[in-house]
Amino acid sequence: MNLDVIKKDCLVFDIETFAEYQIGTPINIKTNFDDYVALAYVRWVGIYSYKHNKEYYLEVSKDRQNIIDLFNEHNILIGFNNEQFDCPIMINNGLINSEKRYLYVDCMKILGSSKFKDKKGFKYKDRGNL
Repeated sequence: MNLDVIKKDCLVFDIETFAEYQIGTPINIKTNFDDYVALAYVRWVGIYSYKHNKEYYLEVSKDRQNIIDLFNEHNILIGFNNEQFDCPIMINNGLINSEKRYLYVDCMKILGSSKFKDKKGFKYKDRGNL
């Protein structure tokens, strides 16, 4: 398979979120990360689709179906901390199909310091120092 075929399956994205408890208290992401991810709402999604060779800046309240369609069209999701943050929040918000199997390319794991570990205990690769 050549690189151009693989690239057409790639979607690069980042999300803007907010989270609060049911009583209206904002959730501090630094002290309550798991609560933040579980309760966060997506406001905006920035996307680059290699398939369409196009950037998208989409507001969830207005562009929900377009966001869902773009994610359904791609099989490789590229982001920064997308495995532990962006993707679970997108799934919780119904913007990514939880049944679909994606290949995640998490730039934080690739570039992040090897002294840090993900939730499964795997060290980041620290390729940024190469």
